[in-house]
Amino acid sequence: MSGWSQVRRRYQLVYAVAEDITRHGARALDGWLAEIDAEFGDLGAFLKDVQRRWHTAVDAHLDGVLERQPQEMAAAVAAAFAAADRANASLVRLLDAADGHPALEAGRQRHRSEVLTATGVDPAALPGAAEEPTGRGDDRCPIRRTRRVLRGARRAGDSGDSGGRSRQMSGRSA
Repeated sequence: MSGWSQVRRRYQLVYAVAEDITRHGARALDGWLAEIDAEFGDLGAFLKDVQRRWHTAVDAHLDGVLERQPQEMAAAVAAAFAAADRANASLVRLLDAADGHPALEAGRQRHRSEVLTATGVDPAALPGAAEEPTGRGDDRCPIRRTRRVLRGARRAGDSGDSGGRSRQMSGRSA
């Protein structure tokens, strides 16, 4: 039972921190550092867990893309990232708050490679990925990079909709 208790505590902590950052901004993370250290050991382990959750959401949306095998795979991959972004907005904000943290780099590279292998699409090569980010940070944040990709896909005429499935799964409207 203690393993399940740990999973539950970590889930609750991740989403409590994410919601606090959503309400109060990136500075809210500082108020959680003692609890994060107590539960995860350090901020890096916590951020890796958050990143894993977001990557899992992206992968779930990519499964639908792989099942459909659309003609425009790059647009479908961009739409899958957008759907995961919408469904996990608080995790997006948390990862944005930690933009550039070194603990996130290996996971970002691994997920980029996995997406490329599975879909034939390099997320970093999607339209808009090479644009300079607006605001703080750089291209190391997967969320910021995805948002640029999606802006580029929408400019090219893609609606960013993944067939309505993501809206039903997330409970949010587009």
